[in-house]
Amino acid sequence: MIKILFLGDVSYLDERSISRLSDSYSRLVIRLNTEDEFENKLKDETQVGIEINIRNFHELTIQIMDFEPDLIVYFSPLLTAKQTTKDVELLDIVYIEIIEHLMEVMQVSNSKLYFISTDQVFSQKNSNEKSPLDPITDIGQLLVMSEQLVVRNLHNTVIRIGNEKPLETLFSWYSHDKLLDLILDIYRKNFAGIIHYTPK
Repeated sequence: MIKILFLGDVSYLDERSISRLSDSYSRLVIRLNTEDEFENKLKDETQVGIEINIRNFHELTIQIMDFEPDLIVYFSPLLTAKQTTKDVELLDIVYIEIIEHLMEVMQVSNSKLYFISTDQVFSQKNSNEKSPLDPITDIGQLLVMSEQLVVRNLHNTVIRIGNEKPLETLFSWYSHDKLLDLILDIYRKNFAGIIHYTPK
């Protein structure tokens, strides 16, 4: 059985699809709350997920080591406009510190990490996986730094999603309408590196 941990803001996925994964997969959803005083919630209505404070690396480590995932899929939490412009410490946690922490934990858990990035690493439309990175926003620059951390491990993968700017891909072996299907296919094919996905 393949164990998958979906971490962060999973709104890119249909959570009903996560809960309906076949018996070949065991799954856990950990939502990361960015509010300063948020207290952990160890159960929610999906019965496959919990919600913890993003600053609580200790609790996050406990959950990861207890679940022992084969794959961690990290979606950086959505931030408010105020958080994006005012809270430099939180930005560092969301895009840098948590990935550094995951990389350390994975040395023990032997998991793979898939990081969900976006088209903000580019300024131009129709960029592919080998196009030069040229972010024009602060978030885009942080995403570039996140990606660089992730791919230091040759078993990890960055999936860039084309939200505002359609992205091209150099890989012709997939044609998935849903991000979750792509994630599972990448894992089955043992793909590692960077790949683009534009929702249809």
